[in-house]
Amino acid sequence: MTAPLVGDRAPSGRSPFPPPRHLGFRSVVHINEKGGHFGGTEEYIELMTAALAGVGVRSHLVCGTIGGTIAPGFDSVQVVAGLGSRQTLARSGDEVAAAVARIDADVIYLHNVFDSAIVVALAALEHRGPLVWYVHDHYPTCLTELRWRRDHGACRQRLGERCLVAIADGRCVQRHADRHFDANDLRRRESLSRSLALVDQIVVVSWYMRAVLADAEPGLVDRIQVLPRPIRIGDATARRHRTSNDAAVVTFAGRITPEKGLAVVLEAVAAIRTDVPIELRIAGVVEHPAYWLHCQQMARKAVEMNPELRVTVLGDLGYEATDELLHDSDIVTVPSQWPEPLGAVALEAMSSGAAVVASDIGGLVTFLTDGRNGRLVTADDPAAWTSAIETLVRRPDQAQRLGQQASLDVSALTTEAHLDALADVIRTARKDLAGSA
Repeated sequence: MTAPLVGDRAPSGRSPFPPPRHLGFRSVVHINEKGGHFGGTEEYIELMTAALAGVGVRSHLVCGTIGGTIAPGFDSVQVVAGLGSRQTLARSGDEVAAAVARIDADVIYLHNVFDSAIVVALAALEHRGPLVWYVHDHYPTCLTELRWRRDHGACRQRLGERCLVAIADGRCVQRHADRHFDANDLRRRESLSRSLALVDQIVVVSWYMRAVLADAEPGLVDRIQVLPRPIRIGDATARRHRTSNDAAVVTFAGRITPEKGLAVVLEAVAAIRTDVPIELRIAGVVEHPAYWLHCQQMARKAVEMNPELRVTVLGDLGYEATDELLHDSDIVTVPSQWPEPLGAVALEAMSSGAAVVASDIGGLVTFLTDGRNGRLVTADDPAAWTSAIETLVRRPDQAQRLGQQASLDVSALTTEAHLDALADVIRTARKDLAGSA
């Protein structure tokens, strides 16, 4: 079921004005499960909408649900309930395609979708523009959405019957622990993965994600483009220069959930032995209350074990407050236990000039090089985390050197550079579409 279009302009995405010369399109419609303030995907869509509005490109949104307020800049917003459901709903594909057809934008930009019927219907639209799918996460290729195994960490197994066996045996960590999977779930997920073949170009955030999709659908490797998302560029020149006598600010900023690994950092800082005072700042939304209770118990124990340690809980912060936190941090930890597609917090911390200590897993290695612009350590080895953090606490000169290099290494990840790269992808998609006509 669809809700009316929202906005003060006509629904049509076509513009009477020529497209910006460097982009080559005048309008785009984003297709996503959610609109408003939820997570990284929604933040990206809002960032793109604001940037495109600045160069005269009109943006539309078709989503399954709306949380909070929709950022200004969209020409129209339409809700199609089926987009927000992880179950197959009758006519969802037709309803989404009808909404997109009415908007008639130059480019169709897919994000988080769960039903292959939606992709099929969009690909079949007559006279449509380029169809590009930005795969933000593991949902299309992993039943549990995490690609994280209890028996060997990061998982590269292709979707199949073995996945159901591993889940039933308890070897897979599930993002939603109460979910149960059967052959029908596997069939629907395999269908979604295969529907990648119906789009003109596929965008991923890292070389790791490109490899994951290439493993899942080997015939599509030439269509998968690496396009790291833009970040909020920080000012590394204005940060303080800590001396060996100053307290060290160590930060964890992320969702409070097992895959994000806060417990590893708490165990690591408890074991640090140094005369330098340490403040561990924790920021993030609590998505797993039982895990957070466990982390709180660990934090109290860590303070008892390390008399130089203080733990500050900041709660869930907005974007600006998070930027300020990263700027004020000497060391930022990204202890992900699952193979993150990219790890945007790591990039933002690098941009701010902080020394980043991150798990050597998944997309986190895209821009981090151990010893050059940060430290990479084994995800589930608390002793390695203790060593890496303690060294940077004792050696502020080393932390500053890593942070300065990190800031330089990610300085090109601007919104403008991203738009230019996206425009190249869309031009390629347009050629592919014309060639298949």
